[in-house]
Amino acid sequence: MVRPETPKGVVLVLMPIGRDAATVAKLIERAGLRPVVCNTLQEVIENLEWVIEVVVVAEEALYGNNARVLEDWVGRQPPWSDQPFVVLTNRNEGGKFAAFRRELVIRLRNVGFLERPLQAITLQATVLSAERARRRQYQTRAYLEAQRGASAELERLVAERTADLERANSQLREEIAGRERAQAALLQAQKIEALGQLVGGVAHDFNNLLMAVIGNLDLLSKKLGSRLN
Repeated sequence: MVRPETPKGVVLVLMPIGRDAATVAKLIERAGLRPVVCNTLQEVIENLEWVIEVVVVAEEALYGNNARVLEDWVGRQPPWSDQPFVVLTNRNEGGKFAAFRRELVIRLRNVGFLERPLQAITLQATVLSAERARRRQYQTRAYLEAQRGASAELERLVAERTADLERANSQLREEIAGRERAQAALLQAQKIEALGQLVGGVAHDFNNLLMAVIGNLDLLSKKLGSRLN
């Protein structure tokens, strides 16, 4: 079983007949990659859940409905992923094999074919090219994840800033309301003060008038008293 984030590019090899798998694995290892030989298609699919660069598979392992299992996995790939497959073919040129290979292209999408017997350099160059392409896909994934992280951080900062602005606006509204209440209280106090001044002035004028009346009444009383005497 492959483990995630291996230091070398991982190449799954499925060649169930004879010793071809061991031979291909040695060529892949000489190219600087890490071959992982699988015995069944199910084992290939289980390993595909880890970080895999290339799958090298003999076409006889995909005859019948076997390719449908891989097709299901291919259909579940995330948008950034396009897993490369290198299919090793035999020298069969009949219409049946041509139709089968066309069907593989449709089902697996990213497929390259190499005809056996293989030249070592051809296999190594093909696998290395596919490995580089897959690495770029992983870089794209990392970029997308970084973008999502940056977007999430931006959303968090915007949410925090919005909350800060809302708190500031709320505080400002409270200050405005308090100022309006203070202004209303001041206006009421000014009205009361003006009314008090008005009442005080009227009372003073009335008191002056009353003093004059009292004085006149006093003089009149004295005159009347003197006449009566």
